[in-house]
Amino acid sequence: MEGQALFVSRGNEFVRPGLTEANVTDCRIPALTSTTKIGVSRIVAIADSADTGLDWGSIGICVRTSEDGRTFSPVRDIVRFATRELPPPGDGFTSAFGMDPLVVADDNGNITLIFDFFPECKGLGRRQLLMKDPYIDVFGEPRLKLFANKRSFFCSLGRDGWVYNTRNERTQYYVPTRHDPDLAFQTMGDLYFARSDKPEYLFEPPPLIPPEGEDHDIFCGNIYLYAGFDSRFETGTPEPAHKRLETKNGHEYLICDAAKLSAAPAQRLMVTRSTDLGETWTQPEDITPDVKLTSDGKFFGTSPGSGLVLRRQKDAGLNGRLLMPCYRLGDSGVIISDDGGLSWRRSADAYTKNIDESRLIETEDG
Repeated sequence: MEGQALFVSRGNEFVRPGLTEANVTDCRIPALTSTTKIGVSRIVAIADSADTGLDWGSIGICVRTSEDGRTFSPVRDIVRFATRELPPPGDGFTSAFGMDPLVVADDNGNITLIFDFFPECKGLGRRQLLMKDPYIDVFGEPRLKLFANKRSFFCSLGRDGWVYNTRNERTQYYVPTRHDPDLAFQTMGDLYFARSDKPEYLFEPPPLIPPEGEDHDIFCGNIYLYAGFDSRFETGTPEPAHKRLETKNGHEYLICDAAKLSAAPAQRLMVTRSTDLGETWTQPEDITPDVKLTSDGKFFGTSPGSGLVLRRQKDAGLNGRLLMPCYRLGDSGVIISDDGGLSWRRSADAYTKNIDESRLIETEDG
């Protein structure tokens, strides 16, 4: 394959049509894989798609594909997150963000992508503000902690999408469990108030811009954004929050109010998969409770780039296993999948000392 610029950053002399068609002015942290399925071979290139070169801000994950290694599809977002304001100049932060893609293609031709996710914050840029564990265990179920302000834990988000109070009573608030891939899953984290016992969007992808009126559930903002509120969370029928689309420097942004319940300010690991050579991707799933250890502290993230498929093991049952390199600050670790990326667990050896981002290889003798 001839050398060419697949992703570019602002001001790069190699910018040309096709490289800047997504909402992105800075691409970075590339990951590359190739795969074959039903006789079709394809190169899949993935990167951070950002409006900044910093480790926070409006950052999503984008993809380009090629079947000949010479021509690539336009840049398009796999996943992107809402922002409270148009991106400010300098090092401001008003967005949730995903970053550092780690990708692997298995022997069935399916692709697994894992990335770091942060709610609105500066990530490791202000690590002192991050929490170690974003979850609370409720009768064996890990629930995402939701806060009414910086200091008081107030509610939890169940896997069923409902918000529960500290007495484990279900409220009328919920977060939709399904989101539209054609919208790059930008509605993830949207909070709604159910007007009846049949929530409108609990199991249906919500619209990008919520409709208003008494015939619809009330949109209450996004839990992955934080507006610095100090008031107590409303337990009665809330006032509706708002969303709008705005354009800056030729790029479109989804501007969204922050919900008065905010997700714990903590780093998490998300996984998405493609079974059609990178054309479509599954809704990102949070695997943090399955792979993060208490000893990891505030961060256990991807070593971006490529993962590994075992193929030379003497124990044939291990061949096909997916290994993905990750790290806590100062030490590397590995997460493992034996079912093609559907579920993940931590390796028995928790750490390799004094290594951060790393790569995995398999020797000829396994």
